[in-house]
Amino acid sequence: MTQSKLNAAERRFVVFLIESNNATDAYRKSHDVTNLTEEQIGQRAYRLRNSAKLKKALEAARKKASKDAVMDVQDVLREWADIFTADVNELMSYQRRCCRHCYGVGHAYQWTDANEYAAAVAKVIDENSNARQRDQKPLPEMAGGVGFDFTLRPHLECSKCRGEGHGMVVCHDTTLLSGKARKLYAGVQQTQHGIKILTRDQDAALANFAKALGIFTEKVELTGKDGAPIATTNIPLPADPIEAAKIYQAIIKGQQ
Repeated sequence: MTQSKLNAAERRFVVFLIESNNATDAYRKSHDVTNLTEEQIGQRAYRLRNSAKLKKALEAARKKASKDAVMDVQDVLREWADIFTADVNELMSYQRRCCRHCYGVGHAYQWTDANEYAAAVAKVIDENSNARQRDQKPLPEMAGGVGFDFTLRPHLECSKCRGEGHGMVVCHDTTLLSGKARKLYAGVQQTQHGIKILTRDQDAALANFAKALGIFTEKVELTGKDGAPIATTNIPLPADPIEAAKIYQAIIKGQQ
């Protein structure tokens, strides 16, 4: 008798029994036990668990689960491959941004807008009002104009930064990540130095993938004409999985 011929409660019993391996608990979850004592629940669970039809149903369900688990190996390999091939620049990147002089008129200091310039002038006036005559600061100039955009790349002909701009670390919006980058992303952490992007270990994912495919091996048999073996050699594997993968590729090319 197969699981398909069980009644609804018995089918639920099979599912819960596989999950917990506890017949009493599975019976309690799958049947109405409102008027039963704990002893009665245990007895009924025991009889059902050891009945012929439940044994056959459990065997069939476990075989199916085992088959599904084998199929899941492909999913695991795909997960590892996606992690070690994901572009970390989707999560965070080091960028060179323009300086205040890059796009100013004549490469003079450029303001974001008139309000920023007015605030800077007011600040100098306020500081000068409390300073001695010899410590007076000149008012900011407007020669570079307005329109500063900090997201632009450095201007190669900037006379101030010489096209170098300034470097900055940019953390990107993680809600917009692609599929691979989303798998690489492992959350954020607030530190005393700011936000830290956490990632899954790409080197470990590559190593696991390589091991699963049998790339990491210490003995390789090389073949000659018509596939006849001509030599067996021991190859010391480096700790770096990328280097190990290169060695494997070199071996494969040598056999062709």
